[in-house]
Amino acid sequence: MGLQQVLVSSSVSGFLVGSICTPFDVVKNFWQFNPACEANRANLTSSHVVRVLYRQHGLTGFWRGVVPAYATIIPANVTFFFAYERRRPDESPAWAGIKARAAAVVVTAPMELVRTRMQASIGMPGQCQTIRQVLGQLIQLGGVFSLWKGVLPTLVRDLPFSAIYWQTAEYMKAWGDSFIARNANPLTTFHSSDMPTHSRQRDGRSLSVRDTPGASSSLSPSSPAAAASCSHSSSASKAHLPAIFSSSLYQSFVFPFFSGAVASAIACVVTHPFDVLKTNVQAGCQQIEPHARKMGYIHLVSRGFVDVAKTVYAQQGLQGFTVGLTPRLLKIVPSCAVLLASYEVTKYLYSQSLLDSM
Repeated sequence: MGLQQVLVSSSVSGFLVGSICTPFDVVKNFWQFNPACEANRANLTSSHVVRVLYRQHGLTGFWRGVVPAYATIIPANVTFFFAYERRRPDESPAWAGIKARAAAVVVTAPMELVRTRMQASIGMPGQCQTIRQVLGQLIQLGGVFSLWKGVLPTLVRDLPFSAIYWQTAEYMKAWGDSFIARNANPLTTFHSSDMPTHSRQRDGRSLSVRDTPGASSSLSPSSPAAAASCSHSSSASKAHLPAIFSSSLYQSFVFPFFSGAVASAIACVVTHPFDVLKTNVQAGCQQIEPHARKMGYIHLVSRGFVDVAKTVYAQQGLQGFTVGLTPRLLKIVPSCAVLLASYEVTKYLYSQSLLDSM
């Protein structure tokens, strides 16, 4: 995909994700850090946190930080997919995802910090209410480099997440293509003249459904192989998938949506302890910030990361590292599913020259 296609697909998916999933992010960050949940934080439920938020801040409180969310998600998607689409043909999805995510984290770290601060500190006295105020306070207390506070725990969380997510998602997509090719009826599906061919990039070349291993691309109604296939069609018809499973809609949206949901759920559970640390490092540690210029940025971030881990364990035990997992799953799973599906749909539309006029 070219830069224009990446910009369009990343912007569409980023806007959808930011609009739909910000409330879950607000609940998660509020739960992990806000003093309103400090009493017995590890034993609270998502519904209790939602009631507290709604009672104190109303419905609009669930979309606090949505503007910096857009300013984070869209550039992050553009940076990530631009780098990911340019991976070498022999490069694993996991390694390509790690490199692309590292670039995206560094580029969007300031807005991610602002978003986390605004969401986690909602309702706290003396806290900044606007993006400009948060940025001004951070620069005043810690200098420009303080805008990258928490980048270490973010990388520790996001790099393994990307490796797990993209390796799993790409495997599931490849398995799905192969499964459809093996089980779909080659006479009614792959050779229908009005069936658009869905193409994917594999190992540097365009690969259509007909080229997928296991697909019977050489069959025609008059060929011997087709005749043999027809002789068994009555007995094997139940083994054939409905044509919808081979359609462009299913392959470019439904299956990527399902793959993104499953892969993100696995990655989310594995990396959640690092999300707890990231939120607390970025939203708190106020006592460290005035010393930022004296200590140096790297020392500041490292000390915050280690200190927060010790504090969480001392106060809440191992259970403290699971705080906010449910709202994070409710945010991450649909957001990754929508992201991958909308991205694949946009790629498909461009491949069919339906968006070339944009």
